Amino acid sequence: MSWGQLAAGIAAARYPAPAAARPNHLWQVDAEGDFFGLAGDGGPVTRAEAMSVPAMARARHLIVKPARLPIAVEPLDYPHTTLIDQPDPSRTRAAVHSATLDDLLFHGVAVWLVTARYAHDDRPRHARHIPHPLTAVTVDGGGQWRVDGKPVPARDLLWFEGPHEGVLSFAGRPLRAAVSLDRAYAATAANPNAATELHQTSGDPLTDTEIGQLVAATRQAISQRGVVFTNEALELRTHAAVAENLLISGRNAAAVDIARMAGLPAPLIDAYPVGSSATYSNVQARLREARDIGIDDYARAVTDRLSLDDVLPRGVTCSHKWESLLRNDFQARMDGYTAAQAAGVYTVEECRDIERGTSPISEGRAAR
Repeated sequence: MSWGQLAAGIAAARYPAPAAARPNHLWQVDAEGDFFGLAGDGGPVTRAEAMSVPAMARARHLIVKPARLPIAVEPLDYPHTTLIDQPDPSRTRAAVHSATLDDLLFHGVAVWLVTARYAHDDRPRHARHIPHPLTAVTVDGGGQWRVDGKPVPARDLLWFEGPHEGVLSFAGRPLRAAVSLDRAYAATAANPNAATELHQTSGDPLTDTEIGQLVAATRQAISQRGVVFTNEALELRTHAAVAENLLISGRNAAAVDIARMAGLPAPLIDAYPVGSSATYSNVQARLREARDIGIDDYARAVTDRLSLDDVLPRGVTCSHKWESLLRNDFQARMDGYTAAQAAGVYTVEECRDIERGTSPISEGRAAR
């Protein structure tokens, strides 16, 4: 089914009329047919092909980093947080959230299927991530939702909607170009010469059979980096050697495009626009920019969905704690604590709690 049909089904299940007819910029995307404009050029790019491009893999690995962060629930004394802490008893929380963020990047939507509920308020207690959400989750003409062909209640589907409709939907052409560039780079590394000519300079002309045997033997020797023998009547010539710097520049340009499509600063995936002079003082500075410009859009898509009233009661919310990923080195933290105490901002005990990660003063909770 298309993204447009799926999004319309989500809206119909989630909102009563007339809200189902409310315009949404994500609904207009139709991923069927020749949407990508790639007819005759390999068709739509698959996730496996996209991940074969190093720049796309790097962008993906950055975007799923929040999966390993703790998630804080406010108020702190709310007890029923099993879905937040361990959604699927058979998998680690990091694995579930990593797969969810991966789906948001590539498909624009992720789905959890509720498998257990709390007895006292019927809210979700456990859920499992559904791979391949655009094909595994369907709805028939009668409004019956199915997961892998099995009917499920609409209320048991938790939908996570990303900041866009998925790079596999809107970025097919640049991704296909990046895949082609990587293949060309690998082919050039295996054989730097685009064409090899066996030129006869003297003697009786060779027969077609002799030419065929000579070409086959030469091709095999070149592919195996072997030795080719020629004599005074035969000359080995190479043509149209590919300029290595052109491929390097092309791959860098493709990596810059991938960063733009994923919503990340290009230097974060080791790609640099022409004329760029971006520098970072340390790893934390790079990660902070990645969070603020792009990664947090995906992370909030998860925590904001888990903060809705069908999961957590009104007034109870959750958010990622970024401190463990973004904290400065030990010396910088100690200098900061010293300055904060001298200014009367924090006490010694408050600084100790912040260092331990047990303080209610939290970047991840305060900046929602």
